[in-house]
Amino acid sequence: MIEFHFNKDFRFEGRFYILLLMLFLGVIEPHAGLNVPNLIYFGCVLFLLILQIFVPIIHHKNYPVGSYHFHWGFYNDPKIYFALFLARSFFFGFQDISNPFYWILALLIASSFVRSFITKEKEAK
Repeated sequence: MIEFHFNKDFRFEGRFYILLLMLFLGVIEPHAGLNVPNLIYFGCVLFLLILQIFVPIIHHKNYPVGSYHFHWGFYNDPKIYFALFLARSFFFGFQDISNPFYWILALLIASSFVRSFITKEKEAK
């Protein structure tokens, strides 16, 4: 079972305000309706926002150098916030899926998500 503790200093961290800004910009955008992709976006942002306030207690294991494993501190990585916002803006905008530029950007956004969740163990200095 994962344990959580209250982060009393969450108001002093910039990640909290980035997520609030993402939530605010998502609400005021012209295509902000109650459809499934918007609800998924708002759910993800709220989930990341709650993880800033109630931080999970992570027991770090020692992984072999060079091995890939799940990055439990993904909620502190600002790359995932910007990738989430870009993905929402990109997939809701005007796009032509027959254009190779569309697929290149889609793969870049997807790879940004994967890099945020999976990390390679580095040698300790």
